[in-house]
Amino acid sequence: MRRFWKRPHRDPYRAEIERLVLECAPDARIIWNGPALRAEYVDRSMFDEVGQRLWDHRNRLVHNSQHTGGVSAEALNLANSWTLIEPEVLELERRERALNRAAARVATVFDLIELLVPRRIADEEIGDALELIGRLAAEGRPRWQIYLKAASATFFVLLNAVREVSSSLLGKKNKA
Repeated sequence: MRRFWKRPHRDPYRAEIERLVLECAPDARIIWNGPALRAEYVDRSMFDEVGQRLWDHRNRLVHNSQHTGGVSAEALNLANSWTLIEPEVLELERRERALNRAAARVATVFDLIELLVPRRIADEEIGDALELIGRLAAEGRPRWQIYLKAASATFFVLLNAVREVSSSLLGKKNKA
């Protein structure tokens, strides 16, 4: 990950594209992945203008190269492969990754608890809790709700496990 304001790219074609993006969106973060440009944090108000400037630059390269033959294929590749990421989309991507990480952490904790409790309790209650946590993550709910559901499910799973073990030790377990 490289930022333009630290130092411009050595390739003049890439440096020109970076300059065009940063003229409109000075807070944009520019990432080169091979020939593909990814510009993040482009303000919503400048989003269309950045796209238009990149498109105009691409058209100048393509149409001038037909008459002069002086532009390399790499420069044309650079001009054709760019992606602008809206700030809202970037925030949704980050939130989704955070929610998926939270759900994965909870699943790891439940895997450990499954080893400690009877199979019936693990299958019923932990399975139900994991389904609800997956639904919460898919709906985009805050992480604290996922962790709160995990904590309450853990409490009730352990409570029911203690109840079941104590009833079997005391001989009061249902034999039906």
